Amino acid sequence: MNELPQQQDASPQMDKSLSPKVLLAVILILVFSASIVYGAILWWGNKSGQVATTQFTPRPSISANTMVDWETYTNTKYGYEFKYPHDYIIFTSLNSRQDDIVPPDSMSIKVVVTKNDRMIFCCEATTFRVEIQNEKQNNLDTWVNQEFINSYNTYRVARKGYELFAGQNAYRVYSTVGIDSPGDIVAFNHAGTTFFIRYDDVDIFNQILSTFRFIDTKGIGTLTGKVSIGPNCPDERVGVMCTPSPEAYVSREFIVLDSNQKEITRFHADASGSYTLTLSAGTYTVESAKTGMGYMSKDLPATVTIKAGQTTSFSIDVDTGIR
Repeated sequence: MNELPQQQDASPQMDKSLSPKVLLAVILILVFSASIVYGAILWWGNKSGQVATTQFTPRPSISANTMVDWETYTNTKYGYEFKYPHDYIIFTSLNSRQDDIVPPDSMSIKVVVTKNDRMIFCCEATTFRVEIQNEKQNNLDTWVNQEFINSYNTYRVARKGYELFAGQNAYRVYSTVGIDSPGDIVAFNHAGTTFFIRYDDVDIFNQILSTFRFIDTKGIGTLTGKVSIGPNCPDERVGVMCTPSPEAYVSREFIVLDSNQKEITRFHADASGSYTLTLSAGTYTVESAKTGMGYMSKDLPATVTIKAGQTTSFSIDVDTGIR
């Protein structure tokens, strides 16, 4: 009977001795947890919206073996070329209905390369693009201080400044990844022309960029002419206008082959039926890119000779087969 009070007295003494320890442990756990949460918030904020401070490493180099089956785009008007994977799509714009691409020629002011062909018409495809801003030499410092700052989300810029690119003093912008990122940019002047190269920061586009180079445009001549397409409606009558649509010209694409029957470039007429392209001096074969009804021409295939500094005229009459 005397043991029961002793047990009752021991119990509160045990609770009193443990309470400060438990309280201290809880406080330490809360402080530690808060520190982790606060650090995570700071890390995420820096990652998503602040200028990166990481050390940049050189862009990946490309091996000759990787480029064996790559295509080469050559622009003889502005004097440059670059290589791109053979299974990628290259174009200069979309047609008037925005449902097909317009391939570039050797004089295009804008050339775009992409892998995501379906994304071109509905969404934002990842691209590599070379664009001629204008044909008069601009001051890059003016562009940097005015146009770039006003046109791009500068908080996405990780690093920017002047670097040597393809032998030119170029202004380069490296961006962080994000849906509103301007992408990586290279801007420079060459031969009185301002170039802008803009591309998404993925390995393949960095590799394409590494193949960009200027070419000697001496010994270049011009091939020009008209493409006529018809008949364009059954029983055409005198005085009744039945002209081809711009899409009709775009769909009639022509190939230029060199003396070894290697494809040099492709072209099509504009909405007025005219075309112009520049080629190195030499002898070429012009043929239709497609055969069959609607693409036949008594003028093709044809041999044309290009002389340096001169213009060669060659017109093509396409028979649609409509009767």
